[in-house]
Amino acid sequence: MTSAVVGVLSVAANGSRLWMAAFLVAFGLLVSILLHAWTDHTLETFGGDDASPQKTNCPACGARIAVEADRCPYCERSHDDDGPDDGWVET
Repeated sequence: MTSAVVGVLSVAANGSRLWMAAFLVAFGLLVSILLHAWTDHTLETFGGDDASPQKTNCPACGARIAVEADRCPYCERSHDDDGPDDGWVET
């Protein structure tokens, strides 16, 4: 074989490797996009982060507490107490 033929064959072999590398990169990107879309769909369908207990604001201090809590763990006021405790004492 002449050197020109060997040169053409080596370029063709390197070209096929480039195509294979480009194909693998494109395939990896496609798989990652599909996996991300599937994960988002699953979280929307089955709740994801929203599966945590429902929370509300404490009427006295405004802290985020569980809806079913009898007392706020921060200011220890119950839901039945009326109004925030602003430090004033009625005389």
